[in-house]
Amino acid sequence: TGAKVFFTPDPKATKSAQRPPKKTSSPFSSTILPPYFQKLTFSRIDYFNQLKRQVDIERSQAEQARLDYQLGVFNALREVEDLKAELRTLDDQLAIVNRRVEAALHAQFLSQRRYDQGVTSYLEYLESQRQAFDAELEQQQVKAQRLKAYVNLYKALGGGWLDESEGR
Repeated sequence: TGAKVFFTPDPKATKSAQRPPKKTSSPFSSTILPPYFQKLTFSRIDYFNQLKRQVDIERSQAEQARLDYQLGVFNALREVEDLKAELRTLDDQLAIVNRRVEAALHAQFLSQRRYDQGVTSYLEYLESQRQAFDAELEQQQVKAQRLKAYVNLYKALGGGWLDESEGR
């Protein structure tokens, strides 16, 4: 009987030697995690998730800013190319108008000589003057458009132009 008592477990010793029951209420209980994670709480996890969302938002905003910048560059290049094409068109138009002015002035000169010699009426001479004047007027309008296009090109290339709203 003495041997039986020796091998019978002591109820007090058994309780202290037994593992505490596992708590399944939280995956972060101290029995599962190492001691340095014991102070980890849900508020810290929430804070981490907030920081992660903020990083994602900042990355999205940075990407949006990059895309906006890229769009601005593409628009600036398109604007410059459009203005260069406009200048080429106006140069061609000016060459045509210059030939028209030469022809109108030559017709006016011939009409004046014919009038001086009595071959044509004064009305024909006045008509040739009107046509020459119209041609010269058109020539000046095309030159003005061309100068405006050069100013716009200068502004598009970042020529340091100040608008009235920006001040002087």
